[in-house]
Amino acid sequence: MAITDSSASPASVIVALGGSLILEGVEVAGGIQDPETSADGHGLAIVAAVAAVVLFFGSVFLHELSHSLMAIKRGLKVRRIRLFIFGGVSEIEEEAETPSDELAVTLAGPLTSLGLGIGFLVAAWPLSMALDLPARIALILGLANVSIAVFNLLPGLPLDGGRMLRALLWRRSGDRIRATRLAVRTGRILGALLMVFGVVVVFTLRDFAAIWFVAVGWFLFEAATTSAVQEAFSSRIEGVLVGDVMRPTESALDGNASVAATLAMHGWGDKLRAMPVPGWSVFSKSISSIENGRYVPSTYLALKLARVFRVPVEELFQLDDESPPVG
Repeated sequence: MAITDSSASPASVIVALGGSLILEGVEVAGGIQDPETSADGHGLAIVAAVAAVVLFFGSVFLHELSHSLMAIKRGLKVRRIRLFIFGGVSEIEEEAETPSDELAVTLAGPLTSLGLGIGFLVAAWPLSMALDLPARIALILGLANVSIAVFNLLPGLPLDGGRMLRALLWRRSGDRIRATRLAVRTGRILGALLMVFGVVVVFTLRDFAAIWFVAVGWFLFEAATTSAVQEAFSSRIEGVLVGDVMRPTESALDGNASVAATLAMHGWGDKLRAMPVPGWSVFSKSISSIENGRYVPSTYLALKLARVFRVPVEELFQLDDESPPVG
């Protein structure tokens, strides 16, 4: 699935793997082990299971990577890819500007999974004639990837199918907000149906493995709700300027005024810790560093401050063992 999130860098894709991946992967690969294998065979089955886990989540990563690459190709900025217990997400900084862009980015994932699934299934047939264990791994991975493709095509946000539904409705009506609401509604209905199905199976068939349907259904329902909140917030702030939401003040300082004059006018205290200076900008990182006594200025700024205060640079700034090297 592809989601929108705040971004750090347009080119970097960072993968964060949680420990829960191994638990789910071992369960998926559990069908590889044969209870009648010897000690050597049992060890080989464990190695094969680990390989299946790596290949399985490698497939999930390729699914998300295809979203990211298509997004970059369409001019969208990608923050990172995250893999977790329910699958993965490509965190894309911007929303697609057109329905065509959203369709292209969204469809890339399921097509990749479907291609991988078909490839593994095709490879399983010749492998079964000579190598039983690799053939079983290929079969499991093939079915898993096809399942990923089919499940993600279900028409409900935040799944890829829900985003495709939104893109199609958006193209037809021209109203992205209304299309999102309809896709969110289908996502909630889908999540609720999965939860109901899981509960029915657990209580009627006593199959407690169906609790996964409840967990996945809850996840989809909550994710759809989050998508609705994000879309509502984005629509409300669209076109709103910073000046429209900022509180005006008469306490702005003149950046060309001397420090002595400023202190004489405003005095010491917390009041001077944060006051606006029109035309001047200071990064929050610099403010935090100054407050912690560990600010590292540029050579130009250090010399300029020394001239303003009419003191040697060494009286304002001192080197210590943890200071970063110059260069």
